[in-house]
Amino acid sequence: TTPAAPRGEAVVFADKDLKNAIKNQLKIGHRDIYKEDMENLISLDASYSDISNLTGLESAVNLEDLTLFGNQIEDLSPLRNLTNLVFLDLDENLITSLEELIQLTNLESLYLSSNQIEDITVLNELTKLTYVTLYDNEGLDFSKGSEDVEVLKNLLSNGVSVEWMEDSNEIFIQEVEESSVGIQFS
Repeated sequence: TTPAAPRGEAVVFADKDLKNAIKNQLKIGHRDIYKEDMENLISLDASYSDISNLTGLESAVNLEDLTLFGNQIEDLSPLRNLTNLVFLDLDENLITSLEELIQLTNLESLYLSSNQIEDITVLNELTKLTYVTLYDNEGLDFSKGSEDVEVLKNLLSNGVSVEWMEDSNEIFIQEVEESSVGIQFS
């Protein structure tokens, strides 16, 4: 006998490439993807899949590990309530804003290099972060006294490993006090 399709509503995807990546991950053949299927999705690697729209992914409420590097993603709003995410790789996309990630407080690793990000203040709210990549985002300003440098200092003082320059400049934390962090760039 053929197993019955899951109960509940079918999930609507705006991007056929995202739908196909999820079907492959869940080993679903020639049927729709249902909310119940999406609740079973824990990990997804859809790198270099030509994805531009994440609509439908919001149903993956138990997703912990999401790899989407090398796509054309701009809008992160379908991720906004995926609060179980621990690992998120968004390298090499078209992202300008991180505002939709503010509730993803379980994130530990966040890859954001090679995007068009202009503001990283949201990262201050992600208190479980241990690793983040930021290099090759032309909209970021890491000059002395800039808001982005203040975020960088805050992340470093909280023990986050940050890759912010592609040529891997080293950052040495010289001293950490309650009100300031002394750093040296090499």
